[in-house]
Parts: sequence; C-alpha cells; structure tokens
Amino acid sequence: MPQPALELANVSYAFEPGGAPALRDVTLTVERGEWVAVVGASGSGKSALAQLISGYLPRAGGGSRSGRVRVDGVDPAEAAIGEVARRVGVVFQDPDAQLVQGRVEDEVAFGPENLRVPAAELERRVADAL
Repeated sequence: MPQPALELANVSYAFEPGGAPALRDVTLTVERGEWVAVVGASGSGKSALAQLISGYLPRAGGGSRSGRVRVDGVDPAEAAIGEVARRVGVVFQDPDAQLVQGRVEDEVAFGPENLRVPAAELERRVADAL
C-alpha cells in the first residue's frame, strides 16, 4: 500500500513554549489524488497548519510542535529545505507579498534556482513554463 501524501497524527502546536496551543491533537490523512479543504474562522489555526505542513513552523517561526507530520513520508521540520520544497509549497492569502523579483522570468526561475537547477536547464524550464 502506498504511503499517504500527507499524514498528521496527534499534532499540536503552540507559537510560544507553554503558551496556548494554536492546534491541538490534529489527526489527518490525505491520500494521493485526494482534494481537501481546510476551512474555519480567523484565528482557528488554518495558517499554522499550512505552515507546519510546509516546514516553515517550527523551523523558522519558532514555537513547539508535538505529534507526527509526514509529507510524502518526510517530516518537513527535519528534512532539508530543498527536500521539503520538492514536495510542498504554500501560497499565502496575499500572493503579491510572495513576489521577490522584478521580472516575470526571474520570478519563474526563483524556485528552481533555489533548488540549484543548472543554468542551462533553468533557462529551458523558464521558457517552457512561460
């Protein structure tokens, strides 16, 4: 049986150690090809969940996580950033805030460039994508 695309088991997260949890005992399995929507009120933990799955939390944002998180079999908090980026990404509520380059071609190249795709291959991928 293939491993799930996403697996969370009893995941809790607090932005500050000992603080009130943003998430408490979340268990979720998403199989390959399955579509899932996470909905809820402002402040209900949707962004924290997405950031745990992408590996941003607790790696860059601090806080404390308990439980098991696996994306394609890998724990995004422990794997190399490039390994996580090959498996999952996040588009934030304001996608304009995610733009980092001044030209479309440079923006398209940004992700693969950070994954160290060789220049000739990078140029071909950008041209194909656009």
